[in-house]
Amino acid sequence: MTRNHPTHRPITRYSRWAVLLPASCVLVALAAGTAGASTVDGVATVSPPGATTPLTSGGSQTQFGLTLPALAACDGDTATHGYHIYSYLVPEGTNLSSLTFGSHPSTGYGLYESTGKYWGAVNTAVNTGQVIGVPNDFEWAELVTHAGAMLSTLLYTGSGSSATGVWEAGLACANSSGALADNWNIVVTFAADASDPNGFTWTAIASGSKAAAFTSAAGATFTVGSSGSFIPTASGSPAPTITETGALPAGVSFIGGVLKGSPSVTGKFPISFTATNGIGSPVTQSFTLTVQAESSATTTTTTTTTVTNDTSGSTTTTTTAPGTSTTTDPSSTGGTGGTSTGGGTDGASTGSGASTGTGTSALAFTGFHTAKGLGVGLLGVGLGLMLLGWGYRKKIRPARLARRSTP
Repeated sequence: MTRNHPTHRPITRYSRWAVLLPASCVLVALAAGTAGASTVDGVATVSPPGATTPLTSGGSQTQFGLTLPALAACDGDTATHGYHIYSYLVPEGTNLSSLTFGSHPSTGYGLYESTGKYWGAVNTAVNTGQVIGVPNDFEWAELVTHAGAMLSTLLYTGSGSSATGVWEAGLACANSSGALADNWNIVVTFAADASDPNGFTWTAIASGSKAAAFTSAAGATFTVGSSGSFIPTASGSPAPTITETGALPAGVSFIGGVLKGSPSVTGKFPISFTATNGIGSPVTQSFTLTVQAESSATTTTTTTTTVTNDTSGSTTTTTTAPGTSTTTDPSSTGGTGGTSTGGGTDGASTGSGASTGTGTSALAFTGFHTAKGLGVGLLGVGLGLMLLGWGYRKKIRPARLARRSTP
Protein backbone atom coordinates (compact mmCIF):
# COMPACT_ATOMS: atom_id res chain seq x y z
CA MET A 1 0.00 0.00 0.00
CA THR A 2 1.36 3.34 -1.03
CA ARG A 3 1.02 6.04 1.63
CA ASN A 4 1.37 9.77 1.43
CA HIS A 5 3.67 11.10 4.10
CA PRO A 6 2.35 13.88 6.32
CA THR A 7 2.96 17.37 5.14
CA HIS A 8 2.89 20.57 7.20
CA ARG A 9 0.16 23.01 6.38
CA PRO A 10 -0.72 26.48 7.69
CA ILE A 11 -1.86 26.47 11.29
CA THR A 12 -5.51 26.96 10.43
CA ARG A 13 -7.86 24.78 12.43
CA TYR A 14 -11.05 23.66 10.77
CA SER A 15 -12.44 22.16 13.94
CA ARG A 16 -14.71 24.35 16.05
CA TRP A 17 -14.79 23.01 19.59
CA ALA A 18 -18.27 22.98 21.05
CA VAL A 19 -17.36 21.91 24.57
CA LEU A 20 -14.46 21.34 26.91
CA LEU A 21 -14.52 17.73 28.06
CA PRO A 22 -14.10 17.10 31.80
CA ALA A 23 -11.80 14.20 32.59
CA SER A 24 -14.64 12.39 34.37
CA CYS A 25 -16.96 12.49 31.34
CA VAL A 26 -16.99 10.26 28.31
CA LEU A 27 -20.04 11.43 26.42
CA VAL A 28 -20.38 15.10 25.67
CA ALA A 29 -23.96 16.17 25.09
CA LEU A 30 -24.26 18.11 21.86
CA ALA A 31 -27.19 18.58 19.56
CA ALA A 32 -28.86 15.33 18.63
CA GLY A 33 -27.75 14.33 15.14
CA THR A 34 -30.18 13.44 12.39
CA ALA A 35 -29.89 13.55 8.64
CA GLY A 36 -29.62 17.19 7.64
CA ALA A 37 -29.03 18.35 11.25
CA SER A 38 -25.75 16.83 12.34
CA THR A 39 -23.39 17.48 15.19
CA VAL A 40 -20.63 19.66 13.80
CA ASP A 41 -16.96 19.51 14.61
CA GLY A 42 -17.12 17.96 18.06
CA VAL A 43 -14.76 16.30 20.49
CA ALA A 44 -13.76 12.63 20.51
CA THR A 45 -12.71 10.95 23.73
CA VAL A 46 -10.21 8.12 23.96
CA SER A 47 -11.43 5.26 26.17
CA PRO A 48 -10.04 1.79 26.90
CA PRO A 49 -11.72 -1.25 25.38
CA GLY A 50 -14.90 -2.34 27.10
CA ALA A 51 -14.95 0.67 29.44
CA THR A 52 -16.38 4.15 29.49
CA THR A 53 -13.53 5.63 31.55
CA PRO A 54 -11.48 8.11 29.50
CA LEU A 55 -7.97 7.00 28.70
CA THR A 56 -5.46 9.78 28.10
CA SER A 57 -2.20 7.91 27.56
CA GLY A 58 -0.47 4.61 27.06
CA GLY A 59 2.18 2.71 25.18
CA SER A 60 2.21 2.16 21.44
CA GLN A 61 0.39 -1.16 21.83
CA THR A 62 -2.30 0.10 24.23
CA GLN A 63 -5.70 -0.52 22.67
CA PHE A 64 -8.30 2.23 22.72
CA GLY A 65 -11.60 3.27 21.24
CA LEU A 66 -13.11 6.65 20.33
CA THR A 67 -16.24 7.80 22.10
CA LEU A 68 -18.18 10.52 20.26
CA PRO A 69 -20.92 12.84 21.52
CA ALA A 70 -24.33 11.23 21.89
CA LEU A 71 -26.10 10.68 18.57
CA ALA A 72 -23.15 11.98 16.56
CA ALA A 73 -24.21 11.89 12.90
CA CYS A 74 -23.32 13.02 9.40
CA ASP A 75 -25.36 15.50 7.39
CA GLY A 76 -26.75 12.59 5.44
CA ASP A 77 -26.73 8.80 5.46
CA THR A 78 -24.77 6.43 3.25
CA ALA A 79 -27.71 4.72 1.59
CA THR A 80 -29.47 7.88 0.44
CA HIS A 81 -26.87 10.63 0.36
CA GLY A 82 -23.56 8.81 -0.12
CA TYR A 83 -21.92 9.94 3.15
CA HIS A 84 -19.21 7.71 4.67
CA ILE A 85 -17.14 7.79 7.85
CA TYR A 86 -13.33 7.82 7.84
CA SER A 87 -10.58 7.92 10.44
CA TYR A 88 -7.68 10.34 10.14
CA LEU A 89 -4.32 11.19 11.71
CA VAL A 90 -2.66 14.42 10.53
CA PRO A 91 -0.01 16.81 11.89
CA GLU A 92 -1.42 19.38 14.30
CA GLY A 93 -2.72 22.47 12.54
CA THR A 94 -3.57 20.72 9.29
CA ASN A 95 -6.57 22.28 7.57
CA LEU A 96 -8.94 19.30 7.51
CA SER A 97 -11.10 20.87 4.84
CA SER A 98 -8.15 20.53 2.46
CA LEU A 99 -8.25 16.73 2.78
CA THR A 100 -9.98 14.46 0.29
CA PHE A 101 -11.37 11.21 1.66
CA GLY A 102 -11.51 8.09 -0.50
CA SER A 103 -10.04 4.86 0.71
CA HIS A 104 -7.79 6.97 2.96
CA PRO A 105 -7.38 10.67 3.74
CA SER A 106 -5.26 12.41 1.11
CA THR A 107 -2.83 13.61 3.80
CA GLY A 108 -1.44 11.84 6.85
CA TYR A 109 -2.66 8.50 8.11
CA GLY A 110 -5.76 6.94 9.63
CA LEU A 111 -6.51 4.74 12.63
CA TYR A 112 -5.70 1.04 12.45
CA GLU A 113 -7.32 -1.78 14.38
CA SER A 114 -5.21 -4.33 16.22
CA THR A 115 -5.66 -6.69 13.25
CA GLY A 116 -3.82 -4.24 11.02
CA LYS A 117 -6.94 -3.15 9.19
CA TYR A 118 -7.46 0.52 8.38
CA TRP A 119 -10.78 1.82 9.66
CA GLY A 120 -12.44 3.95 7.02
CA ALA A 121 -15.15 4.28 4.38
CA VAL A 122 -17.66 2.91 6.91
CA ASN A 123 -21.39 3.24 6.31
CA THR A 124 -23.62 5.42 8.49
CA ALA A 125 -26.91 4.36 10.03
CA VAL A 126 -29.75 4.32 7.55
CA ASN A 127 -31.97 7.43 7.58
CA THR A 128 -30.25 9.06 10.58
CA GLY A 129 -26.67 9.23 9.29
CA GLN A 130 -25.43 8.36 12.79
CA VAL A 131 -21.89 7.12 13.32
CA ILE A 132 -22.17 3.50 14.47
CA GLY A 133 -19.94 0.52 15.11
CA VAL A 134 -16.78 2.39 16.11
CA PRO A 135 -14.26 -0.30 17.22
CA ASN A 136 -12.47 -0.24 20.56
CA ASP A 137 -9.25 -1.94 19.48
CA PHE A 138 -7.37 0.85 17.76
CA GLU A 139 -3.64 0.54 18.29
CA TRP A 140 -0.81 2.91 17.32
CA ALA A 141 1.65 0.04 16.90
CA GLU A 142 -0.36 -1.24 13.97
CA LEU A 143 0.07 2.11 12.28
CA VAL A 144 3.82 1.55 12.28
CA THR A 145 3.68 -2.13 11.38
CA HIS A 146 1.01 -2.18 8.69
CA ALA A 147 0.82 1.39 7.37
CA GLY A 148 4.58 1.84 7.36
CA ALA A 149 4.51 5.05 9.40
CA MET A 150 8.10 5.86 10.39
CA LEU A 151 8.93 6.97 13.93
CA SER A 152 10.94 9.78 12.40
CA THR A 153 7.68 10.97 10.87
CA LEU A 154 5.53 10.72 13.99
CA LEU A 155 8.28 12.07 16.24
CA TYR A 156 9.23 14.99 14.06
CA THR A 157 10.37 17.47 16.73
CA GLY A 158 13.61 16.88 18.56
CA SER A 159 15.75 13.80 18.38
CA GLY A 160 16.62 10.74 20.40
CA SER A 161 14.85 10.36 23.72
CA SER A 162 13.50 13.93 23.52
CA ALA A 163 11.72 13.48 20.18
CA THR A 164 8.03 14.41 20.25
CA GLY A 165 5.28 15.04 17.74
CA VAL A 166 1.81 16.54 18.04
CA TRP A 167 -0.94 15.23 15.77
CA GLU A 168 -4.69 15.46 15.39
CA ALA A 169 -6.75 12.30 15.12
CA GLY A 170 -10.41 11.45 14.93
CA LEU A 171 -13.35 10.47 12.78
CA ALA A 172 -14.78 12.45 9.88
CA CYS A 173 -17.90 12.45 7.74
CA ALA A 174 -17.29 12.98 4.03
CA ASN A 175 -19.83 13.35 1.26
CA SER A 176 -19.98 11.37 -1.98
CA SER A 177 -17.23 13.60 -3.43
CA GLY A 178 -14.89 12.87 -0.53
CA ALA A 179 -15.17 16.42 0.91
CA LEU A 180 -15.20 16.86 4.68
CA ALA A 181 -18.60 17.60 6.23
CA ASP A 182 -18.20 16.94 9.97
CA ASN A 183 -15.50 15.65 12.29
CA TRP A 184 -14.76 14.66 15.92
CA ASN A 185 -11.23 15.35 17.05
CA ILE A 186 -8.54 14.67 19.65
CA VAL A 187 -4.95 15.94 19.93
CA VAL A 188 -2.28 13.27 20.32
CA THR A 189 1.30 13.78 21.47
CA PHE A 190 3.79 11.03 20.59
CA ALA A 191 7.00 10.81 22.61
CA ALA A 192 10.08 8.66 22.12
CA ASP A 193 10.39 5.97 24.78
CA ALA A 194 13.02 3.23 24.60
CA SER A 195 11.04 1.08 27.05
CA ASP A 196 8.18 0.63 24.56
CA PRO A 197 8.40 -2.23 22.01
CA ASN A 198 7.83 0.24 19.19
CA GLY A 199 9.91 3.01 20.72
CA PHE A 200 7.21 5.53 21.66
CA THR A 201 4.32 6.33 24.00
CA TRP A 202 1.40 8.68 23.53
CA THR A 203 -0.98 11.09 25.28
CA ALA A 204 -4.36 12.21 23.91
CA ILE A 205 -6.37 15.20 25.10
CA ALA A 206 -9.49 16.98 23.99
CA SER A 207 -8.91 20.21 22.10
CA GLY A 208 -9.01 23.26 24.37
CA SER A 209 -7.63 21.33 27.34
CA LYS A 210 -4.95 23.00 29.39
CA ALA A 211 -2.59 21.65 32.03
CA ALA A 212 -3.01 22.82 35.60
CA ALA A 213 -1.00 25.80 36.89
CA PHE A 214 -1.18 27.46 40.30
CA THR A 215 -2.42 31.04 40.40
CA SER A 216 -2.47 31.66 44.17
CA ALA A 217 0.32 32.77 46.50
CA ALA A 218 2.84 30.30 47.89
CA GLY A 219 2.29 31.31 51.49
CA ALA A 220 -0.22 32.61 54.05
CA THR A 221 -0.16 33.90 57.64
CA PHE A 222 -2.54 32.88 60.44
CA THR A 223 -2.63 34.13 64.03
CA VAL A 224 -2.60 31.75 66.97
CA GLY A 225 -5.98 31.61 68.69
CA SER A 226 -7.76 33.30 65.78
CA SER A 227 -9.72 31.78 62.90
CA GLY A 228 -8.00 32.03 59.51
CA SER A 229 -8.56 30.67 56.01
CA PHE A 230 -6.79 30.45 52.64
CA ILE A 231 -8.08 29.08 49.32
CA PRO A 232 -5.41 27.81 46.88
CA THR A 233 -6.36 28.28 43.22
CA ALA A 234 -5.10 26.85 39.93
CA SER A 235 -5.97 27.39 36.29
CA GLY A 236 -6.49 24.63 33.75
CA SER A 237 -9.12 22.91 31.66
CA PRO A 238 -10.78 20.80 32.91
CA ALA A 239 -10.74 22.59 36.27
CA PRO A 240 -8.03 21.05 38.46
CA THR A 241 -8.56 19.26 41.76
CA ILE A 242 -6.22 20.48 44.53
CA THR A 243 -4.92 18.27 47.33
CA GLU A 244 -2.63 19.00 50.29
CA THR A 245 0.25 17.06 51.84
CA GLY A 246 2.39 17.85 54.87
CA ALA A 247 1.92 18.40 58.60
CA LEU A 248 -0.45 21.24 59.52
CA PRO A 249 -0.44 22.99 62.91
CA ALA A 250 -2.95 21.79 65.50
CA GLY A 251 -6.32 23.40 64.87
CA VAL A 252 -5.85 23.81 61.09
CA SER A 253 -7.11 21.45 58.37
CA PHE A 254 -7.56 21.32 54.57
CA ILE A 255 -11.17 20.48 53.80
CA GLY A 256 -13.17 21.12 50.64
CA GLY A 257 -10.31 22.95 48.98
CA VAL A 258 -9.93 25.43 51.85
CA LEU A 259 -7.08 25.71 54.35
CA LYS A 260 -8.77 26.90 57.53
CA GLY A 261 -8.87 26.76 61.30
CA SER A 262 -7.67 28.37 64.52
CA PRO A 263 -4.05 27.34 65.16
CA SER A 264 -2.92 26.76 68.73
CA VAL A 265 0.85 26.92 68.14
CA THR A 266 3.15 29.38 66.41
CA GLY A 267 5.81 28.62 63.82
CA LYS A 268 6.36 28.00 60.09
CA PHE A 269 4.78 24.93 58.55
CA PRO A 270 6.02 23.85 55.07
CA ILE A 271 3.34 21.93 53.14
CA SER A 272 2.56 21.19 49.49
CA PHE A 273 -0.46 21.67 47.24
CA THR A 274 -0.91 19.49 44.14
CA ALA A 275 -3.24 20.39 41.25
CA THR A 276 -4.43 17.64 38.91
CA ASN A 277 -6.79 17.73 35.94
CA GLY A 278 -5.67 14.74 33.87
CA ILE A 279 -3.80 16.90 31.36
CA GLY A 280 -0.08 16.33 31.50
CA SER A 281 1.58 15.70 34.84
CA PRO A 282 0.20 16.97 38.15
CA VAL A 283 1.78 20.24 39.27
CA THR A 284 2.99 20.75 42.85
CA GLN A 285 3.44 24.03 44.72
CA SER A 286 5.61 24.37 47.83
CA PHE A 287 3.62 26.39 50.38
CA THR A 288 4.52 27.87 53.78
CA LEU A 289 1.88 28.49 56.43
CA THR A 290 3.16 30.96 59.03
CA VAL A 291 1.42 31.13 62.41
CA GLN A 292 2.25 34.28 64.35
CA ALA A 293 1.71 35.09 68.02
CA GLU A 294 -1.38 36.91 69.15
CA SER A 295 -1.03 40.66 68.81
CA SER A 296 0.04 42.45 72.07
CA ALA A 297 -1.65 45.72 71.24
CA THR A 298 -2.64 47.84 74.34
CA THR A 299 -5.77 49.92 74.48
CA THR A 300 -5.12 53.36 75.98
CA THR A 301 -7.97 55.14 77.73
CA THR A 302 -7.86 58.87 77.15
CA THR A 303 -8.62 61.05 80.17
CA THR A 304 -9.95 64.52 79.46
CA THR A 305 -9.53 67.08 82.28
CA THR A 306 -11.10 70.53 82.42
CA VAL A 307 -9.46 73.05 84.77
CA THR A 308 -11.35 76.16 85.87
CA ASN A 309 -9.75 78.87 88.05
CA ASP A 310 -11.83 81.42 89.95
CA THR A 311 -10.57 84.64 91.49
CA SER A 312 -9.51 82.85 94.66
CA GLY A 313 -7.19 80.56 92.73
CA SER A 314 -9.21 77.37 93.45
CA THR A 315 -9.26 74.57 90.85
CA THR A 316 -12.11 72.31 89.67
CA THR A 317 -11.19 69.06 87.82
CA THR A 318 -13.63 66.92 85.75
CA THR A 319 -12.52 63.50 84.46
CA THR A 320 -14.51 61.92 81.58
CA ALA A 321 -12.85 58.47 81.41
CA PRO A 322 -11.61 55.91 83.94
CA GLY A 323 -8.09 56.32 85.29
CA THR A 324 -6.16 58.28 87.90
CA SER A 325 -6.34 62.07 87.68
CA THR A 326 -3.90 64.45 89.33
CA THR A 327 -4.43 68.20 89.15
CA THR A 328 -2.02 70.91 90.13
CA ASP A 329 -3.39 74.37 90.93
CA PRO A 330 -1.73 76.99 88.73
CA SER A 331 -0.14 79.91 90.57
CA SER A 332 -1.30 83.47 90.10
CA THR A 333 2.03 84.42 88.59
CA GLY A 334 1.84 81.95 85.73
CA GLY A 335 3.63 78.62 85.22
CA THR A 336 2.34 75.18 84.31
CA GLY A 337 -1.37 74.57 83.96
CA GLY A 338 -3.26 71.55 85.27
CA THR A 339 -1.62 68.20 84.57
CA SER A 340 -3.80 65.13 84.10
CA THR A 341 -2.41 61.62 84.53
CA GLY A 342 -4.70 58.73 83.59
CA GLY A 343 -5.32 56.02 81.07
CA GLY A 344 -4.14 52.44 81.15
CA THR A 345 -6.18 49.41 80.22
CA ASP A 346 -9.60 49.30 81.95
CA GLY A 347 -8.24 51.73 84.53
CA ALA A 348 -5.87 49.10 85.83
CA SER A 349 -2.65 50.96 85.22
CA THR A 350 -1.56 54.59 85.41
CA GLY A 351 -0.20 56.14 82.27
CA SER A 352 0.25 59.50 80.72
CA GLY A 353 -2.92 61.56 80.50
CA ALA A 354 -4.29 62.93 77.30
CA SER A 355 -3.37 66.57 77.90
CA THR A 356 -0.96 68.72 79.91
CA GLY A 357 -1.63 72.45 80.36
CA THR A 358 1.03 74.88 79.26
CA GLY A 359 0.22 77.63 81.77
CA THR A 360 -1.19 79.99 79.19
CA SER A 361 -4.49 80.32 81.08
CA ALA A 362 -2.75 80.99 84.37
CA LEU A 363 -0.51 83.67 82.85
CA ALA A 364 -3.44 85.43 81.28
CA PHE A 365 -5.36 85.21 84.54
CA THR A 366 -2.43 86.58 86.57
CA GLY A 367 -1.75 89.34 84.05
CA PHE A 368 -5.33 90.45 84.29
CA HIS A 369 -5.19 90.79 88.05
CA THR A 370 -1.81 92.54 87.92
CA ALA A 371 -3.15 95.16 85.55
CA LYS A 372 -6.24 95.56 87.71
CA GLY A 373 -4.17 96.09 90.87
CA LEU A 374 -1.96 98.63 89.14
CA GLY A 375 -4.98 100.57 87.99
CA VAL A 376 -6.47 100.66 91.48
CA GLY A 377 -3.11 101.83 92.95
CA LEU A 378 -2.79 104.65 90.45
CA LEU A 379 -6.36 105.70 91.16
CA GLY A 380 -5.56 105.85 94.92
CA VAL A 381 -2.46 107.96 94.33
CA GLY A 382 -4.46 110.32 92.21
CA LEU A 383 -7.15 110.69 94.86
CA GLY A 384 -4.47 111.32 97.53
CA LEU A 385 -2.92 114.06 95.47
CA MET A 386 -6.31 115.61 94.93
CA LEU A 387 -7.05 115.57 98.69
CA LEU A 388 -3.65 117.05 99.42
CA GLY A 389 -4.27 119.83 96.96
CA TRP A 390 -7.69 120.51 98.41
CA GLY A 391 -6.28 120.69 101.97
CA TYR A 392 -3.55 122.96 100.82
CA ARG A 393 -6.00 125.38 99.28
CA LYS A 394 -8.39 125.32 102.25
CA LYS A 395 -6.04 125.51 105.23
CA ILE A 396 -2.34 125.83 104.54
CA ARG A 397 -2.38 128.45 101.81
CA PRO A 398 -4.81 130.86 103.64
CA ALA A 399 -2.73 130.65 106.82
CA ARG A 400 0.49 131.52 104.98
CA LEU A 401 -1.19 134.43 103.31
CA ALA A 402 -2.40 135.75 106.71
CA ARG A 403 1.09 135.60 108.19
CA ARG A 404 2.51 137.48 105.31
CA SER A 405 -0.07 140.25 105.68
CA THR A 406 0.62 140.83 109.46
CA PRO A 407 2.70 144.06 110.15
